[in-house]
Amino acid sequence: LTVQIYNYAISPYDEWHAQAWAATLVLMTLILSINLVVRFLTRKKF
Repeated sequence: LTVQIYNYAISPYDEWHAQAWAATLVLMTLILSINLVVRFLTRKKF
């Protein structure tokens, strides 16, 4: 996915730039979700 974002971002087409931004949003959302789930599962229960 990161290679696709890079390739679309350096392309001369505006539609591909929009798709690169959308893919970036998807990737960031995925990373944030995984981070929150791991933090929730590994928190100390005191």
